[in-house]
Amino acid sequence: MSERDKSVLNELLDKNNDYKNNFVENVTGECSKINYTLIKNSNKIPIGLMMINWNYDISLINTLKIFIPEHSANNTEIKENKNSKSEEIILDAIKKVITGIDKDEVGPSVYNKTIIRKLFNQGIFEFKESVQIVANYLNISHHTVYLHLRSIKKIKKIDNK
Repeated sequence: MSERDKSVLNELLDKNNDYKNNFVENVTGECSKINYTLIKNSNKIPIGLMMINWNYDISLINTLKIFIPEHSANNTEIKENKNSKSEEIILDAIKKVITGIDKDEVGPSVYNKTIIRKLFNQGIFEFKESVQIVANYLNISHHTVYLHLRSIKKIKKIDNK
């Protein structure tokens, strides 16, 4: 550990900070960033210091290549499933909600809104692609889903006042 690194560690401990970023230029003129992160145990006691040196003269793609495994002809390629895990979660939630709603009991005009409200209450719309998946499954436009979501949020806001 260099003297500069020790100095940063002492500064983090003295100021009770968890991280610090230093931007430096070396003698050859290369710019880099050093990210210091204090590692703490479950009792919030410092147990280590992680330092990441980012060299800005190397492209991000070249930097990230070291984290990506290379595939040769002998290796079996990893193929992504057609449905992502989040899509499976969303579709399962839709199916469960639909089985719990009697279309005749709620009426056709509020059927989709009831489904969307129940999915909203479950937090399904926190997923990035959820609006489009729900719209496709219910055979409605994503604009209609957003319309129902705005209405649900407006009612919840009024109820919280």
